[in-house]
Amino acid sequence: MPRDSVATQNHLISLVLLRVLALFSLVSLLSGMRLVAELRRAAANLQMFVDQQRIGPMVGVIDLHRGTWARMPLRWVFPIFYGAATTALIALLIQHVTQ
Repeated sequence: MPRDSVATQNHLISLVLLRVLALFSLVSLLSGMRLVAELRRAAANLQMFVDQQRIGPMVGVIDLHRGTWARMPLRWVFPIFYGAATTALIALLIQHVTQ
């Protein structure tokens, strides 16, 4: 096999792999954003149930804006990570395509 053919084939394979990684990262980012929204909705539903049943003293704080959640917004770790990964992979893909 000629050297140029191998280089072209390697370049094509790396482009396909970068596209797949960028796509998976983007899907993970969108899933993470959806999970954050579902967490808020679930917490609101739990709080409504606790208020209706008047069992607040037994359950504790569910409000995401008070207590532990206000100090440690862990629910944003995955969306931030996948957002950064998606951005980096797309930048790498653009850089690779323009070479």
